[in-house]
Amino acid sequence: MRLIAFAFTAILLTVVAASAQRNVTPAIERDPLLEADALHNLDVAWQAFGPARKAYKQVLGRFEETYAAYPEFSKIDEFLYLAGMSSYYLSKNEG
Repeated sequence: MRLIAFAFTAILLTVVAASAQRNVTPAIERDPLLEADALHNLDVAWQAFGPARKAYKQVLGRFEETYAAYPEFSKIDEFLYLAGMSSYYLSKNEG
């Protein structure tokens, strides 16, 4: 009988702990219109960054426009990478 009570208590505690960790609401509510616009700017920046174009000033312009309008963009880290590498290549006169 003690074993059954112990097993029931262990299962109950596991279920309660698992349900307590579930996050129901998203951490950041994102504006879908701004998110779509920023994704478009990121796509255009990747096209300008490629080896065929090497339009690094255009990448920096797209980054500045997006960061000024929507600094909470979900892929801002990718944009920061493009902006940093573009700035690096421009400093080396490669673009």
